Amino acid sequence: MKDIIFFTYIAFISSLSVVLCIYDKIASKHARGARVREKTLCLCALAGGALAMLLTMTWIRHKTKHTWIMVLCGTA
Repeated sequence: MKDIIFFTYIAFISSLSVVLCIYDKIASKHARGARVREKTLCLCALAGGALAMLLTMTWIRHKTKHTWIMVLCGTA
């Protein structure tokens, strides 16, 4: 039962991280006022979505020039 809860949590937080990254990438191109804060992205990474966020950021080339975010997402 604990395994199911753990994997459900990881799947949820990873999905949320991916959605936030993609949303922020789209917002960076179109609506400057509706961006996702870097703090929020980092908290999602620390909460367990680091691998999904790192892969998504690399895939869509979002915030890859911000070294500290990439390191945080890769090591969280």
